[in-house]
Amino acid sequence: MAAYQSFPDQPGDSASFAKLASLALPPLSGLSFLDVGCNEGFFCGYASFDAAVRVVGIDRDPEAVARARERFPYCDFFACDWGILDPSRADGDGGADAAASPLGADRRFDVILCASALHYAADQPALVASMMSRLQPGGVLILEIGVASPEICADAGQETGSDGSAGSGWVSVRRSIDTRRFPTWAGVSAMLAPYAWKHMGSGVSQIGDPVRREVVHVRPTRPFAVLLMGAPGSGKSTAARRLFPGVRVVSGDGLWALARASAAAAPSLHALAASQTDWLRLDQLTRRIFESDLWRDYAALAVREAGGHDLVFDGYIPADCRERFAGAFEALGYLPLPLETPAPTCSPNELSCRARVESRKYQLFLSACAAVRKRRR
Repeated sequence: MAAYQSFPDQPGDSASFAKLASLALPPLSGLSFLDVGCNEGFFCGYASFDAAVRVVGIDRDPEAVARARERFPYCDFFACDWGILDPSRADGDGGADAAASPLGADRRFDVILCASALHYAADQPALVASMMSRLQPGGVLILEIGVASPEICADAGQETGSDGSAGSGWVSVRRSIDTRRFPTWAGVSAMLAPYAWKHMGSGVSQIGDPVRREVVHVRPTRPFAVLLMGAPGSGKSTAARRLFPGVRVVSGDGLWALARASAAAAPSLHALAASQTDWLRLDQLTRRIFESDLWRDYAALAVREAGGHDLVFDGYIPADCRERFAGAFEALGYLPLPLETPAPTCSPNELSCRARVESRKYQLFLSACAAVRKRRR
């Protein structure tokens, strides 16, 4: 039987080393790695070489899996149906090796690869959904997929829209070995709409296959936390209202008022908020949460007030503390987007202090004038 993957001691139909270079895999050291459609384990071997701590490959072909086990005995390989990826089926309906497989309902991976295999699935969007369900938080699914060009659509007799893509988003393409369904870019966009994805560039074309390969990195979506953390009076509140209509705006002042009013609402912040007497100096109070190591609780309160949805945080955070504060939102499952607002000429706090000083100076001035007038009488 002709080999598919290429090794130094075994030429194959696939340019495996060129394909590896095109995939733009992240550094795998310390991560877990799963290859769906692993064939003889070329990419699993690389993952182990790159110091991944857990490497698993699954494939429907028992002969290919047997050769993978022989070549890379330090990786785990399983001959099974891809249905094993579905957590609801993982413990009993995934093929002969399902009972021994590490792919139980709770097994997750940092990096999942599916290279030139998606078109063999009967339901490609469902397979993508199953693989996405197997990712660790912050994990990535790497797809090398065939994408049908307008020329392919025309050759297949598919009607195309104004953008040149097939109206259904999918095209049946005759290859040298079989006929398979491939998405157009419109189909890719529809299939990956529930996720965050980026086209990383072209993959490696396959001899006998007219469909161009493309590499796409896919990640679970996360809620956004737009962080407006500039000085008071720098335009944060106006920007929040005008630029993000419909997004929950969480006010830093409001969080402190909530913490001060209710110990039950913010147990760790209540005492600190209640001790603040000058509410024109909330900048000082905010500085104290970083000195008291309570900034994670402050971020968690903001997330709770937004109900775990997208939010805009409108509140002052000292410049040297903003990176830590953004990290707290990331740890809570958010994608932080810090936005800078220009520093005001005079902040509200500075203006308040100046007003008090000037009021006293003016009082003294008027008193002096009154004294002069009294002497002149």
